[in-house]
Amino acid sequence: ASHAPERLATLLLSPAGLALTKYSAASGLSYLFPAAVQAFYDDRLEAFFSAHSAALGQAADALPAPVAITVAVAVDLGLAAAFAVDKLGGLALALVLAAALSLRSATGKPKRA
Repeated sequence: ASHAPERLATLLLSPAGLALTKYSAASGLSYLFPAAVQAFYDDRLEAFFSAHSAALGQAADALPAPVAITVAVAVDLGLAAAFAVDKLGGLALALVLAAALSLRSATGKPKRA
């Protein structure tokens, strides 16, 4: 079984594409929570992707490979965040906010003279 249409094979079999499919947030979530991720896809995403697959494929074909990979990473992270919010609700938002604030304080802002 495949999770992607044939026209994306060249992109997904490139080194960046292989890394994306192996280390994507969606892949990790589906490994950890297979039933929940499948239910999220069935309930929230399947109708959209089924209805718009041709247009999405044309858009993907029109993009240069580096841009397509960047868009794929952004979509992957967005879908992972949507899954977290859907399943965890406000707790997920609080955790993301806490992580962002923690990262910001860890990197520190340069002091003004």
